[in-house]
Amino acid sequence: MKKTRVIVSIFLVLFVSLATLGATGAKEAPKGEVLDILWRIGGQGEYMNPAIEKFKEMYPNVEVKLEYNPKAEDVLRPRLISGNPPDIFQVNVGTFDFFGAIEEGKLRVLDDVMKMTPVGESITIGDKLQSNVMDALKSDGHYYIVSDNLNLSGLLYDKALFAKYGWKVPETWDQFVALCEQIKKDAPNIAPVVFPGMYPYYLTNAFFLSNVASFGGQQAIKDLNNLTPGFFTSAPFVKAAERIQYMRDHGYFHKGLIALSHTESQMEFINHRAAMLAAGSWVFNEMAGNWPPGFELASMLPPTKIKAGDPGYMRASNSYVAISADAKNPEMAIELLRILYSEPIRKQVAKDYTMIIPVESISEGLDLPKEVLSAFALLDEPLNELFITPYEVWYNPFNTTFQDLISSLVMGNIDAKKFSESMEAAAEQVRKDSSIKKYKLY
Repeated sequence: MKKTRVIVSIFLVLFVSLATLGATGAKEAPKGEVLDILWRIGGQGEYMNPAIEKFKEMYPNVEVKLEYNPKAEDVLRPRLISGNPPDIFQVNVGTFDFFGAIEEGKLRVLDDVMKMTPVGESITIGDKLQSNVMDALKSDGHYYIVSDNLNLSGLLYDKALFAKYGWKVPETWDQFVALCEQIKKDAPNIAPVVFPGMYPYYLTNAFFLSNVASFGGQQAIKDLNNLTPGFFTSAPFVKAAERIQYMRDHGYFHKGLIALSHTESQMEFINHRAAMLAAGSWVFNEMAGNWPPGFELASMLPPTKIKAGDPGYMRASNSYVAISADAKNPEMAIELLRILYSEPIRKQVAKDYTMIIPVESISEGLDLPKEVLSAFALLDEPLNELFITPYEVWYNPFNTTFQDLISSLVMGNIDAKKFSESMEAAAEQVRKDSSIKKYKLY
């Protein structure tokens, strides 16, 4: 993780001081201004409300036009096309092509925003936010996108069930294998692992990619995102695939998972027909109120380490926020971001909405339910690292092929060697296609 840079330029010090002055209300907006906001609403509710309330307090002359919509991207597209976009928006990254919008000149460059400070603070936004997260959002060396929420993928388990059987939470691959064998022996009706087979990316993100990182570190994740020639037949990727094949061949997966949706796999987990669920931190909100009495939900770091003392790796996903290139009020949109990233708002949205802003010390100072804290606190441990996989957004058809092949590997239609060779072939198709813009994770 990066450390806060020492600011030595007197001009930058002056800039930060002026930005902080504006944050305290010295900057006055003229009457009649409007801030147009479009925000996707999902399981975490109307979590922008605290930031918007603070904005109204600071800028009472500005009319806030806010739309929450579960399908905000469907509202956004025609507005972008017509030249009447919202000033600032957050929409579903899976169904809106942010990087395509960058290429079309629809998004404002945010390099200047990264050098500004959150309200009432001296650290810059760029220094405050997770470097691994923000670096993955760059395009051609510039920021057009920021993030307002972070989810972690990994394995969930019931502490009470583990305590009942005396099962230990594993850290290494060998410990994980021993646990799966013990589960099969102690409780034949409980599958070691379940995930929604209808959506194989749950397994990819929660477990497979952490295996890749355990064999090749952050460099392997960069090579994967960059579709580096030869990577998908190299040792980190092949060995990770061999582990999935091992799990399949030794009966560690729930037998009926291929037909399971995300909610069905969660119910199998809740009903103790599976000991571990490959999912992520969003489940805490998604299944709120459905946990049975005595169920002690917790997260474990993906147990993919080669040996104890190795770094641990956890894949993170994040929502995307952008300011329109044609925004009528970009200045006030920037002020809203500066409010959102301030400490009081960061803590409030975590407490009230379980919304985790991706700052460097993720869980520090947050009042979170213990099951949520158990996930994010893992990344505050010195050896543990998160990683981001923007290839999913950069190369969507390639990602679809990736998930289809993972599904085939789990079902036994192909082995690890064929899986890796097919992935390399799919990557090569993207590399050779001059119509596809290529991106790079540095």
